[in-house]
Amino acid sequence: MTSAISARKRASSPAGAGIAGGVTGNGGAAGGAGAPGAAGDAAGAPREIRLPRVPAPRCKASLGYASSPDLDAVDLFVGQEGTLGVLTEVEWRLAPAPEGIIGLTCWLDREQAAVELCFLARTRFGGGRAAGGQPLRGPAGALLSAIEYFSPEALDLLRRRRAEDPSCPAPPDGAAAALHLEFVLEGGPGAEGPGAAGGRAEDAAGKLAPWLEALGLDTGRIWAATDPAGLARQKAFRHAVPETVNALVARRARESPGLHKVGTDLAVPDEHFLNLLPLYRRGLAETGLEAALFGHLGDNHLHVNLLPRDASGLRAAKALAESWARQAVAWGGAVAAEHGIGRLKTGLLALQHPESVLSAWRAVRQALDPAGTLGRGILTASAECRVHSAQ
Repeated sequence: MTSAISARKRASSPAGAGIAGGVTGNGGAAGGAGAPGAAGDAAGAPREIRLPRVPAPRCKASLGYASSPDLDAVDLFVGQEGTLGVLTEVEWRLAPAPEGIIGLTCWLDREQAAVELCFLARTRFGGGRAAGGQPLRGPAGALLSAIEYFSPEALDLLRRRRAEDPSCPAPPDGAAAALHLEFVLEGGPGAEGPGAAGGRAEDAAGKLAPWLEALGLDTGRIWAATDPAGLARQKAFRHAVPETVNALVARRARESPGLHKVGTDLAVPDEHFLNLLPLYRRGLAETGLEAALFGHLGDNHLHVNLLPRDASGLRAAKALAESWARQAVAWGGAVAAEHGIGRLKTGLLALQHPESVLSAWRAVRQALDPAGTLGRGILTASAECRVHSAQ
């Protein structure tokens, strides 16, 4: 099956002026060749492209080319990391702005409390992780849009930075971890009149309080924000963590050229939500590596930033990250949840998919970019590429 793509959505590749038809992959066994799809060259002549059928992980993932039944050529180009062509024209359809945003940053006295609170939020706001992509409803009818975690190490980094830079946001004394919950209020800006968002934020914080009390947590240690200034303060805190990590890494790299952080982008299915943080903690305890953990706990997706101090630590960090990736794949997860593969993770992609899939994807590239002009070394490197050589 093919489907037309309008000129407003035309995707260009070196092999021709545009892809004028659909691309499908609705045949073949898992990891095998799919049905051919039609792509057009500059003169409009069809070109056959075969895509493998690749089972999708049961979690958030950004793992190479889309391969699904009735695939449209535009879908193939989304997430292709600049390896198949360039977009010459894009037409956007904007969603209405929300009435408002509620931000609740919860300061916790122990790391496990963040896991417990995240679990409660996912199960009680809307009756669980909504199936089929349906949004979760939170207190006051708001949509729960994000659950972000910050580890004890991440908070300590901010405290050390604040000692040198008073403008750096710092967590309150005694906070060992943080969980940020963000809700979106529907209805458009000002739909319920002035002050409605603030009233609903107070309602949300009030309904959260019994959960915190049940966990033995201090209900007074919540930053609640709905106004631009308060939301900006929360955003500054969240962004300060990766900024501080990157500044630390840059300083160490100046002292030891070639040194860099090793970051994870793994995600796992819901049934392994409670296994994810213990997996990371065991690895860090066994290796003694310094790290800062933060990210999207509500999506079973944490970023572990391993911060080696020397070349031997860098080797240990790479080996640990690869071992975690193997476990994530064994659990049915993804080695790249949101940041794609690029050049550094081509070896990890080989852990995710068999060589038959990677070979089929290389054939797709060959069909659309015969000269290999685009994205050299990105995404579908040769089979002998390994994670250590890539990094």
